[in-house]
Amino acid sequence: FIICSYTMKPDMRAHMRHLVAALLFGLLMVNAQSRADGPAIAGVETVIRAQIDAFRSDDGIAAFGLASPSIQHQFGDPETFLRMVRAAYPAFYRPKRLVFLDAKTDGAGRPVQKVLIEGMDGTTVIALYPMARVNKRWRIDGCVLMKPGGKKI
Repeated sequence: FIICSYTMKPDMRAHMRHLVAALLFGLLMVNAQSRADGPAIAGVETVIRAQIDAFRSDDGIAAFGLASPSIQHQFGDPETFLRMVRAAYPAFYRPKRLVFLDAKTDGAGRPVQKVLIEGMDGTTVIALYPMARVNKRWRIDGCVLMKPGGKKI
């Protein structure tokens, strides 16, 4: 471009400079967008860990606040939600170990985070957490349990 610009007319050189500047700006914006998406996906793990920490400390309000509006609507209040988790998901309520595995997207393009969870009794399950974007924040939109071999529980 630099060599060719010397043989161009001055108005054409100015046009080319503007074109190159616009292309560089476009590339910077694409790069910035891809970096902006990275932390949002990483935020999924943060939300799941925060909810499990809330379960560990019996903080139903915090745990319920990290659930999506559809999950909140389904259970109605933090106490009911916490009671359900204690009864149906004891491995989440007091996990011994968490291992975050791969994340995939579902048919709607939402992330689904896979987590290996070992309960205090030594029982190991795979939890699939579909996530929902609510007001630019990730919220947990359910949980499907599977045996480590891949069968739903």
